[in-house]
Amino acid sequence: MVKDAERLLSQKIYNAALDCGFDNCGIIGPEDLLGSEKFLNDRMKKIPESLGFYAGMTRDMTIQRLSNG
Repeated sequence: MVKDAERLLSQKIYNAALDCGFDNCGIIGPEDLLGSEKFLNDRMKKIPESLGFYAGMTRDMTIQRLSNG
């Protein structure tokens, strides 16, 4: 039953994203983002002009999975 609720929520989020103009989106687990902070930091070093854009994304970056009980 939890998986059905998760799929329904995923579909609602997907549809909302499409309604907001996104071409495509998906929901991934937090473990799939573990390299993101390093990627953003490397990107900012490589392209200093991107610092203002990416800096806010790395501020207080915390990745965790919420539990259903």
